[in-house]
Amino acid sequence: MRLTLLPLLACPGCGGSLELRTLREATAPAGGGTAAAPEIDLGVLSCSTCPRAYALVDGIPRLTLPGFAAGPSPLDLLGARATELPTELRQRLGAMMAAANEPEAEWARAEMKFWDGQAYADPSVPPVGLDRTYPRKKHLIDPLLRMRRPEVIIEVGCGRAETVTACLDLAAMGALYVGVDLALGGLRLARRRVPGEFVQASITHLPFREDVADWLLCFGTLHHLPGHERRARALVHLLKPGGLAAFHESADRPAVFGRVPAIRRLVGEESEHEGHIDAEALRDLLAAEGELVFFRPELSALRTWLNVAFYPFLTRSRLVLDLLDACDQVAIAKLGPLVPPFRAGSVMALVRRRGREPEAPVDAARQPER
Repeated sequence: MRLTLLPLLACPGCGGSLELRTLREATAPAGGGTAAAPEIDLGVLSCSTCPRAYALVDGIPRLTLPGFAAGPSPLDLLGARATELPTELRQRLGAMMAAANEPEAEWARAEMKFWDGQAYADPSVPPVGLDRTYPRKKHLIDPLLRMRRPEVIIEVGCGRAETVTACLDLAAMGALYVGVDLALGGLRLARRRVPGEFVQASITHLPFREDVADWLLCFGTLHHLPGHERRARALVHLLKPGGLAAFHESADRPAVFGRVPAIRRLVGEESEHEGHIDAEALRDLLAAEGELVFFRPELSALRTWLNVAFYPFLTRSRLVLDLLDACDQVAIAKLGPLVPPFRAGSVMALVRRRGREPEAPVDAARQPER
């Protein structure tokens, strides 16, 4: 973790500011970083407002509330270096192992177990194909670049950060990218490959201040959540005034998707919390929270069957993807109102947070003489 991340962070329990105590700096920067920017490999982040304290291990802040993540205690994660901490701070870390049986904690543990059980942490597993990244680049990332050059990008549910890897040159942009996920396997792999910061946290209790991001990315995450409406609102409030949030979510997915083996293999394994999002309700919610710049339904049952038929071409031909997309849009517009399976199975959206952006300070030395 580099110090540039610290001003963005807040205690996920109370929202208080976090104070860093460094135990060890990294000997080599991760993810294409430079030696000129010191990186903290081991340490403690303690809240200045409440008694909570969090471990920072292998450069990844573990900002989960008690009971939200299975595994070793924060003190065990710090190993022998924990003895260097003041007694009061060790006690605060020890208290973080308290049991939590509320539904959100149970959800978080189950999601972490599921995703860490997948192959995301295996570097030999190939990245997602063009069929996943090309539509996001064309309809979300490229418009974002045209509308606002970011200084801070936050991606929730980042996994292995495959979309930003395929669609953006983060090193050339000079933006601070922050990926957030519960599953450590994907975070560790992404940290080795991507120039950015990575945080273990639950989207139900995000560890960020409000008004910090220029871009907020949320791809395939909301439909896993308990109470996704409340989470979507909270995500928009992470944006600076004028900042932009990009969503790509399953919505109104026809039940036939889970019944056909060929489709199930194409869609991929889903967690037990795969839920339902109503596309119209999501559009209304986002429009209420900000300026809805773009909203696009996609992935009718026809498109899913075409994906199965043309699968060998999906990962290498943008032309095929554009043709299938055109067929999909016609099916949704003409047949969707009449035949439920031809309605959209997912949606893309861009939302701009309302509010006036702060004006840049004027340098008095550069003002023209009157």
